[in-house]
Amino acid sequence: MCTNFATRKIYLKKIIFMSRLRYMAIFVFLAFFSGILCFLNFYVGLALFFLSFISGAYVVCIYAKKRVEFLDYYYTPHHLFIEKGVFLKQKIKILLKNVQYVDKTTALDQNFFGLCTLVFHLPGSKIKLENLNNKTEANIILKELKLD
Repeated sequence: MCTNFATRKIYLKKIIFMSRLRYMAIFVFLAFFSGILCFLNFYVGLALFFLSFISGAYVVCIYAKKRVEFLDYYYTPHHLFIEKGVFLKQKIKILLKNVQYVDKTTALDQNFFGLCTLVFHLPGSKIKLENLNNKTEANIILKELKLD
């Protein structure tokens, strides 16, 4: 029996908005830093400013939405399958008996939007399932997989 959550579509707009805020903060810092470089070398600072502006516009407008839309997961009684990635596609298969423990973490901006991240600790690796609804989606996964 596989289960896929339709509730993820409800929170898609919140997740995209949060991702865009994160990326915007990074590129504002880069633009500020390249503006400071204009005082040292005008052409290098100007080139970095335009590069950060163009790449920032792409990331904020296009990549943030694609990154969220290309995350999918489903589970069976013995496995958890995660598919993610925009440019490099990853298909991760987790055998549930290998999960040592699960951390439920919340960043400051995720907390504001009611989201969380589940981190599955396996022998020798960690796998993250990001931007889950904190109250329903994450708790359902933990209960259904008997990992709480």
